[in-house]
Parts: sequence; C-alpha cells; structure tokens
Amino acid sequence: MCPPHTSCTQPQPQPPARTLTPTLPRNHPSTPHLANLNEYHDLYQESLRDPDHFWRAMATSALHWDQPFHTTRHGSLEAGDHAWFLGGRLNASYNCVDRHALATPDKPALLYEPDTPATSQARPQQITYAELLREVCRLAWVLRDLGVRKGEIVTVYMPNIPEAVVAMLACARIGAVHSVVFAGFSAPALRGRLQDARSRVILTVDEGVRGGKTVAMKRVVEDAVGGLRYGGEEADVQCKCLVVRKTGSPVPWCQQTQDAWWHEECARWPGYSAPEAMGAEDPLFLLYTSGSTGKPKGLLHATAGYLLGCAVSGKYVLDLHPADTMFCAGDVGWITGHSYSVYTPLVLGLATVLFDGTPSFPTCARYWEILARTRATHFYTAPTALRLIKKGNGNAYAAAAVHNLERLRVVASIGEPLAANVWQWCHDTLDGQVHVLDTYFQTETGCHAFAPLAGVTPTKPGYVALPFLGFNPVLLDPVSGAEIRESGTEGLLAFDQPWPSIARTVWGDHARYMQTYFAQHKGYFTTGDAAFRDRNGYFKVLGRVDDVVNVSGHRLSTGEIESALLSHGAFAEVAVVGTEDALTGQALVVFACLKNDLEDQKTKSQLRQSAQQHIAKWIGRFAVPRKVFLVDDLPKTRSGKIMRRILRKILEGEENEFGDLSTVNIPFP
Repeated sequence: MCPPHTSCTQPQPQPPARTLTPTLPRNHPSTPHLANLNEYHDLYQESLRDPDHFWRAMATSALHWDQPFHTTRHGSLEAGDHAWFLGGRLNASYNCVDRHALATPDKPALLYEPDTPATSQARPQQITYAELLREVCRLAWVLRDLGVRKGEIVTVYMPNIPEAVVAMLACARIGAVHSVVFAGFSAPALRGRLQDARSRVILTVDEGVRGGKTVAMKRVVEDAVGGLRYGGEEADVQCKCLVVRKTGSPVPWCQQTQDAWWHEECARWPGYSAPEAMGAEDPLFLLYTSGSTGKPKGLLHATAGYLLGCAVSGKYVLDLHPADTMFCAGDVGWITGHSYSVYTPLVLGLATVLFDGTPSFPTCARYWEILARTRATHFYTAPTALRLIKKGNGNAYAAAAVHNLERLRVVASIGEPLAANVWQWCHDTLDGQVHVLDTYFQTETGCHAFAPLAGVTPTKPGYVALPFLGFNPVLLDPVSGAEIRESGTEGLLAFDQPWPSIARTVWGDHARYMQTYFAQHKGYFTTGDAAFRDRNGYFKVLGRVDDVVNVSGHRLSTGEIESALLSHGAFAEVAVVGTEDALTGQALVVFACLKNDLEDQKTKSQLRQSAQQHIAKWIGRFAVPRKVFLVDDLPKTRSGKIMRRILRKILEGEENEFGDLSTVNIPFP
C-alpha cells in the first residue's frame, strides 16, 4: 500500500513485524475474495490512481442498474458538490430484495431473535427473500395510500425488529427517504428530528421490549407530536402514524395523529408493487448524528454510492459469501445497523440476524447463544459488548458454546478503538479460528474507511490496519493544517479525495455540512478524530478532537446534552465532557453552575439526580451522565469560552499542570 503522503510509485511497506498473519478457518466456504495482501495493494492503488475506472467496474458488477450511468464521478471535496454515477437509475429495494427473491425465493433473508430468549432447541423466526418481498411491497402500497411521495421523509421509530427493515426497504421502493430514529431516544429528541425533517408519517410499535422491560414507544410518539408545528404553518401538524402490534398492550390513539394498525393496513394490499427507478444521486436515507452544537445534524446519503460502499466493503473487508449469515448487533437507528445489519447483507443476498435485546439479558452468554442458534458466520458488535461479555465470565460461556460456533469465522468491532487485550481475549477464547477485526467508519463515510481484510491483512492488535479501497488518508497538523508526512506521529485524520458512499449534505443546511467537514482544512474531509500512523502505514484511531463523546459506540453531542440541561431551570452554566470508562469506553460527566446558591447538601444531591433524570427525559437513558458536579464557576478563556480541556484534565487528576484553577470548586474524583 502507498502511504498517504507518497505516490503509488514508492516501495510498498512490509507488514509490521509483530502482527498475526491470518490463517484460513477450517470452515471457510471457499477462499477469500482476495488471495493475498498483494492483491489488496493492487486494487487499492488503482482506486486512488484511476478512481473513474475502478468505481465504474465495481458499480457495474455489484449493482443492478435500470439505466446505465454515463459519468462515474463529478465535483470535489473543496466545492462540496461531489456526486457519483450520474445518469444512472436503480432501486435499492430491488437490489436488496427482488433480484434475490427471483433467484432464490426460499433462501432466508431475516432471522429474528426477540429480547426474551427462546429455548435452545427453538429456531429463530425466519423470513425468506420471497416473504420479505411481499411484506415490503404491501407496506409500499400502504405508504403510497398515506400520501407519501418520492422525496418525502418518513420517520421510523422502532426497535430492532423485522418490520423496521421492511419499513426502510418500502421507503426505498417508492423513492421516499427513511429517517430511522434510535428507539432509545426520548420524546423531545424524537420531536426535534421530526421537526427538522418535517416528517408527516411515522412508523412505530405499541411497545418495545428490551432487557426484560417494556418501553412505551407509541406514547413517546404521542408526546413528540403533541402541538408540533413546522415553520410557517399556523396549525398543528397532523401526522399519520402506522403502529406495529408487538406486545398487544392497550395504547391510546393520539389526537394529533391519524393512527392505524400496521397489520390491518398491509392486509388490504397485494404482495407486489413495482419499484421506482431512482436516480443514482437521489437520496436514500437521512440519519441524525451528534455534532459539536446543540442541534443534531441530519446526514443525507445518496442511493447508488451508499449501496455500492456497502456491497464492496462487505465483500472485501468482511469476506462475505452467499452462504454466510451476518449477525450485526448494531441498532438500526445508527449507521452500523443501516450498513451492516440491513443494506450490506441484503445487497449481497445473505441472511441477516436481527436481535431486539441486550448482550447481558438474561445472562452475558446471550450473544454466544444467538451465534450458535443462528449458525452465524459473522459477528459485528461494539467493544463495549465484548468487554461486557469478557467481564461476565465470557471465557466460560464461550468454552461451553464453542462447539456450536463452528461456522463463525469473523468477529468485527466498531464504534471505538478495540483495546489490544480485548482483541487478544476474543482471539484466544475462540481458539484462534476467528478473524478479529477492529474497523473504523462514521455515519459520514457510509462504509469502512479502515479495516483489516478478513483472511488477508496481518492484524496488529490496537490498530485499524490499512485504509479501505478509495480512501486516501492524511494526518494534518491541527493548527497549521499542513500534512504530517513523518511516520510514527499523530495528527488530525482527514481524507483528500471523495469516495462513493460519502454523505452528500446536512439536510436543509449545506453551509453547516461545509463548515463541519471541509472549511477548516480546504481540500480535505476532516473526520474530527485524531490518529497515529506507524512506519508501515498502519493506523490507530485515538479518539475525538471535537466536543463529541463516544459512549458504547454511540456518538453523543456535548452541545445537545448541555442545551437540554440548561432547560432544566436550575443551572446557569453547564459543561459536559467525556472521561475514560473501562466498560463503555467513555462516560459523560457534567459540571453545572447553579442559578442560586444552595448550601443544603441534601438539596444538591437531589439536584444531581434531577439533572440525570432530565437528560433521560430529553435525550434518552443511554445518554445519562455518570456523574454531575455542582460547581461555583467554570474555567473560561478571556473571550468567555468554556475550557473543557481543563475539565477533562481535572477528571484525569492532572489539575496541577494548569496553574490557578480556583474558580473551579469540585471534589476531585
């Protein structure tokens, strides 16, 4: 591979000395798609040297086109007008469902594992490609009947159930844009996303079930849409809500929505509806992610480029083959679930496992049991889950189940760096017969940006290895913006040329898109992460450099949480920072200044609890801070900007390095 700062004529670096060279598992269905590392080098160099030819060939072979494209790529990162496969027309639903249903109608498409485990002998609920096609078509009819037209945004607020996948594909089938909102978000968080998208159709369930507890999701929708108004409209918005009957518990029909039961509406329509031919650059979905301001940003992905990124990364990084079964534990409300629970396995015609539960309920053996019951070949999860399994007597669980995991050959990790000791534990626990991959990508990239290729790339624990096809990484000096060309150094991670699956814009705010990713360093896409590059071109991602905290693989905006806390009423100023956590990677910590002096310690204790409850209500329980410190003041620059960097150092016990910090009155942890 050519290091990012050199031309492709430079000598290729050799793999690092202390790496594990992959061996072919005994149960591999054939051979990896690439025979060796040299083939990767050749493909990678071609993807940078002649991207037009490279991506034209990939797009032609991986996707079904209703109409061929005439131009492979257009535009640049600096101008923010990058586009791919102009003139081409295709449909994501057809690519993910129809072509497989026509060829292998009885092949499993979805395997569903509910929150409450079945008996070990019971098989998971199975939906074939023919059945999936019928369900997607029926819902497509329903959406059209509800008035949804091409380009309109449909909000999907659901747990990890088959209907969520059906909803996404039905939207794609008629040319609507799906906006999946994580089921853990609260009513105010859902409301903000509805408002930004101006969505008038919501798909949800009566109740969700997670970790043995029910979640009143329909009621959350009621609270979110009550009194909802979009800009320029005098009357409250009348949303239409389609509800899946999951638990069967009584739920009130909302006065602000036109409610209907999913099963009743779908029963009215036939099992086939022709897909809409979409332009390659027509939007496929909107996905909200946290930014450094209080308002989440809705990143928009285009149909062809995103779908191609999923197909190519699934093939070469994960080494997926037609007979494989993919279990991605990522929720459909995040990019990992979009890319590797739904679009990647389905565009490649595989079976994908959907799990609507937690890794620790009822025991920490839950993931192992699912892998054994579904006979999965691939497992994709967050380091938090692997740490939890390891902590919860994971060796014993794995030892008991390992004879049932004979098909498992790839375990991949995403969301935060995978610690070398967790990598080693996973590798050793599974008898060295499994490729353990530490991968890196973002909502913005759409697909893997760095990853070892299963069966091909020598793995260096703690590193995300080499860049994926089409990604040309550079390290930038965060102050001068100059490229850091030396090896063995760290800098701001950026990419210097576009790739097909890059997000196209921030919904309704292209200026914010340009400001966030391209304005600071002209001609580069900046990731917001710092990274280290060793002398062999291997990369280690070091974490965020902006005001985003990564908790259990979920990127949370400190600005959004601070805005929510300021609405509490008791706080004059708030600063939220992230601190290291052995289980979740990072944890949220709040420093808050009160509006009024409170000497009563009991009252202060109640306020701390009240602040945590307020975050649970306004954002979701997954965003509840670990600690809340009530302080007299916050360290600021002369211009008044809060110095969160100092607060982080205080939490790390390094407060003596910053001189006088008398304005901060906290008990140091």
